[in-house]
Amino acid sequence: MTHSWRAFAKDMYTFIWEIEMSLSYFTRLLMGIAALGLLNAGSARSDEPSRLPVVGRTLTDALRNEEAQSDFFSVSTHVTDASVVSNFGGSKGCDCDGKGCYDCDQQLELPGNTCVLSFFGDFRLRHESQFKTGPLTSHNRHRQRLRFRFGANFEFSDQLMVGFRARTGNPDDPNSPHRTFDGAFNSVDFNLDRAFVQYDPYWLPGLSVIGGKASTQFVTNPVYSELVWDDDINPEGLALVYEPGDMLRFVTGAYIVEERHANPGVNEDTNLLTAQLTGRRELSNGAELVGSLGFYYYTELSPDATLLAENAPMGNGNLGNLTDGGVTRYLSDFEIWNAIVAYNTTVGCTPVVLSGEYMKNEGAVNDDDDGYAIGFKAGQTKESGDRQLFYQYQDIEQEAIFAGFSNDDFPYQTNFRGHVIGVNQKLGKATIVRIWALNSERILAPAAPVFADSSRWTLRADWNIKF
Repeated sequence: MTHSWRAFAKDMYTFIWEIEMSLSYFTRLLMGIAALGLLNAGSARSDEPSRLPVVGRTLTDALRNEEAQSDFFSVSTHVTDASVVSNFGGSKGCDCDGKGCYDCDQQLELPGNTCVLSFFGDFRLRHESQFKTGPLTSHNRHRQRLRFRFGANFEFSDQLMVGFRARTGNPDDPNSPHRTFDGAFNSVDFNLDRAFVQYDPYWLPGLSVIGGKASTQFVTNPVYSELVWDDDINPEGLALVYEPGDMLRFVTGAYIVEERHANPGVNEDTNLLTAQLTGRRELSNGAELVGSLGFYYYTELSPDATLLAENAPMGNGNLGNLTDGGVTRYLSDFEIWNAIVAYNTTVGCTPVVLSGEYMKNEGAVNDDDDGYAIGFKAGQTKESGDRQLFYQYQDIEQEAIFAGFSNDDFPYQTNFRGHVIGVNQKLGKATIVRIWALNSERILAPAAPVFADSSRWTLRADWNIKF
């Protein structure tokens, strides 16, 4: 491993030095992606099996196998383990093969053979260009960003595991771990974004109890997964995951969003209660159908300005949900139903997934209370040279979801319609390149002139490396 990293550092230094004065940053980035992908082909270490039973790996594999290279691969997001991906729609086109999306994690058997220590991490280098249109358009923006995440799992037995993960990014923004190249070479913030314990009782196979600050456990849209939940959100509380077999999965959780003690009886705590049921059915033609229904209920979300002040996406009524004209409360309650369906098949030798998603807020203050998305992906990224295409259209009304925990890829979290399209290219066992574009436009008139752009385009090139 030491030799490969030294060779990598030497080759990358030579590569950058030779073209430093002749190419634009964007071109250098794309060429560097290709060069490093070839160097990494076949260099990763082999799989090592988890000590937890298959149905009990919910959080272990979630952390170890999190798809740093793309947010679009599996029927479920990074928060779901390899067994869930495999059982709930991944067998016809997911990168995960049941052993994990990442197969180069480090495992150490600790003295006494009582504990397994597993390390994992990922790195992303991104170029992003934002193009604006409209009568009040400001200048376009071009920026470079990075993301680095590192964590470990401590498996004390087949029943008990403790884990953590740290990441770059603003600690007050749970939606994004990215750091923009800026700030006169200041140091990069590095924060703990997961710390949890997982208990898989032997007396009820298929049950996992997860407490602390951990990933969500929701099955999500297989094409673009972040319309209701941003993939970087890690809620704090308690979750139960139960998988009685390959065909059924149930998740429920109770999370603390904001604890308030200064004025009990007036400003109550903000909590989040969740439940989701997912089922899978194999069809006679060899395809499979996956369906999921979830419900997310927020209590006391709008009593004061605390939430709005602590999380920037929450506080911007122009980009998200309606407020009272300031930053004191939301006009809507949030009682959100979320339905997802995915059809997984193969065309020739190519895995194909067709997906649809619908969300509706029963607590909305007006009729702008629902949204939907339809999309597909074709191909896979299992082996070096594999390629995957994806596309999705979405139409999200202003009060359909809670904007504070939704995506940060589009400039608007709600009140927009738009497209996402892209390609993922596997260059090596540890390297994936993603080139993708996002388009969005407002459904309703903007709340302030500065957001009056009729349409916005974002173009991204991501170089993703796992280790």
